[in-house]
Amino acid sequence: MKNIDIRYNDKPIMQADTYIGISEDPNFRFFFVPEKSGKLTVLAEDNEGKHFRHETDVTVQ
Repeated sequence: MKNIDIRYNDKPIMQADTYIGISEDPNFRFFFVPEKSGKLTVLAEDNEGKHFRHETDVTVQ
């Protein structure tokens, strides 16, 4: 991965420019406590220019 962008309801939560090669299936840990339910989105670009996107719904009770 070259760039990683994590957003919650379209607001940036974590962004990283790794500048170096990392594993094909990386594991990142960060702390975030949402105030309301929403959508967590991960956008990534690898060092070959391929883009990846994954979204998951988060429910706050």
